[in-house]
Amino acid sequence: MQRIAGKTGIPSVHKFAVEHLGLPLEIVELIKKETKWNTDCLKLYPDAIHTLEALYKKYELLIIANQSRPIDARLQAYGIRHFFTDVICSCDAGYNKPDIRIFEIAENKFKNKDVEFWMIGDRIDNDIVPAKVLGWKTIRILQGDHMDYAAQGACETPDFTIRNLSEIIQIAEKRIAFG
Repeated sequence: MQRIAGKTGIPSVHKFAVEHLGLPLEIVELIKKETKWNTDCLKLYPDAIHTLEALYKKYELLIIANQSRPIDARLQAYGIRHFFTDVICSCDAGYNKPDIRIFEIAENKFKNKDVEFWMIGDRIDNDIVPAKVLGWKTIRILQGDHMDYAAQGACETPDFTIRNLSEIIQIAEKRIAFG
């Protein structure tokens, strides 16, 4: 059900699934209102540490995420917080992706530097589209519930599409070598 919903571009596959359980509308609304995302279900991609170690040596890395508190504690528990210069989280920023204002917070942190911004994400609607609106380079990773969603036009088409995080290392190396 989640992969089917993700393929259609439904923003919340959880809400989509609840709506299709055949329950009365008032029960569906109560479940949607009271159900919180279980952060215990989150896990690192298998090649995350290796990729972050390689990128961290050459680039400043930030996270832009729609997450709840305590995101820093979760990143520490995963052993990856130290790789990131900053974490821009919807729970602190007051904006959720795809609102471009959360992306602009990242831009403002580097406003006096010559920086090329890259967004790496699994969601076209939350990650790729808003980053492209701001002129960022984009990499879509085909993992998660939305991996089967097909881009609809240029505004949804990432600069690169990958299946594993470690592919980012090769993209970065080619980008530097060929400018």
